[in-house]
Amino acid sequence: YLSAGTNSYQDATHYRIYRKLGEAFEGKLKTFVATQVNKIDENQTISDTYSYDLASAYTDASGTIPQFNKVTFYPGNNASLYGYVENYFVNGETATNFPNEGGNITTYYKRFTGLSYRSNTYSSTALVSESISDWKSITRFQGYYIRPIVNISKQDGLEIKKTIAYDELYSGLPTLETVVSKSGGSDYNTVSIEYGYWWNYYDPSRLKNILSLPAYQRKTVSGTITEASAIKYKDWAPLSSPSPQFIYNWTHTGSSNFSYWGSGQTPPAADWLLSNTILEMDNRGLVTQNLDRSGIVKTKIYDATKPLVLAEIENSTLQEIYFNNFETVTSNYSTDAKTGLKSSTASLVVSKPGTGTYTLSYWKKPSGESWSFVSIPITANITIGGSGELIDEVRVYGSKVLLTTYGYNKFNNLISVCDPNGKVLYMEFDDFNREKIIKDNDRNIVKYNYYNLKN
Repeated sequence: YLSAGTNSYQDATHYRIYRKLGEAFEGKLKTFVATQVNKIDENQTISDTYSYDLASAYTDASGTIPQFNKVTFYPGNNASLYGYVENYFVNGETATNFPNEGGNITTYYKRFTGLSYRSNTYSSTALVSESISDWKSITRFQGYYIRPIVNISKQDGLEIKKTIAYDELYSGLPTLETVVSKSGGSDYNTVSIEYGYWWNYYDPSRLKNILSLPAYQRKTVSGTITEASAIKYKDWAPLSSPSPQFIYNWTHTGSSNFSYWGSGQTPPAADWLLSNTILEMDNRGLVTQNLDRSGIVKTKIYDATKPLVLAEIENSTLQEIYFNNFETVTSNYSTDAKTGLKSSTASLVVSKPGTGTYTLSYWKKPSGESWSFVSIPITANITIGGSGELIDEVRVYGSKVLLTTYGYNKFNNLISVCDPNGKVLYMEFDDFNREKIIKDNDRNIVKYNYYNLKN
């Protein structure tokens, strides 16, 4: 709750909690320590409070500013009713109550400053749940990186333990995640996920220093392999950098080990299903055309300077369709548009992209009239528009082609979607770029979002 005077307030969408530094208010610009947060709900005020334990605090290098290791959160106005939560942090403490799950907080505690390692939730008198996190400092070359390795949560007799193993020699990325669920002290479910990366299969000597691209993943549940996937890469021109080409999923027959990594290797047998093929990629690394497992070609058209999708096409390549929404024209346009921000005031010669019969669809607005939709078959080039008539959303496509287009405002907010039937959905935004209104093709309001904002 933020207050700037009588009847002048706004409901906060989030709170920013600052660490308490002694009794002083310090931080960037002018910030204040949160010891109490008041939430206004119509006719009542609910107060959440934060208590900072000075007895367990350590000081910084100056010896004057406390670094708190324990912060207690009391939700609501009544601790006996709502309980409380104790949160423990690594802030200079060398205590023996750090987790002992394979981490090294005790040895390198200064490296973990500010990290949380325990959270206990209580009712008015009893422990209800607890969460424990262990961390590890992994040394690599002249530096180190901090990674979470274990998280244990306990509640209502159930315990869930998540363990993460990493490639500690090179990348610092996870290689195995294991989640063990227990009830009554006995394991009843174990889920593990293995990870492999591009460099493991294409560049084991790490000559390119490309370490983070995912290439292989396998999931095991209670000892049974349930799913696996693999990504085959290639160097796409003109980037000459590895990007996905084929995506495979294991079919639960045969081996779940994938070996089709190199260009000269034999594709996998029937135990691996090709689910996606990347056919084209632009010079920004954006996928412009792919083939899905059903054999359907899907094409995307992007903005020339931004990664915004202007059109999505099914059952056709880019060369087999024509599309013009006039958003990039700098002359002969009107801001009275059916889609996006602009329509054309000039005539347009529409050329067929191939032989045979195509469908031409577009929106037109003769002088003094309303927008109307046109859809006709064409067997030759045709001229449309001009003579005071506005045109917008011009499409030429073959049979069975589905084309959806998108329009944006100057803030890159999506303001119009034109479906394969030429019907348009409109979105409007408020001054904070939040979606406010959705309208149908006839600009009737179908949804209105209200935000709790006053003055």
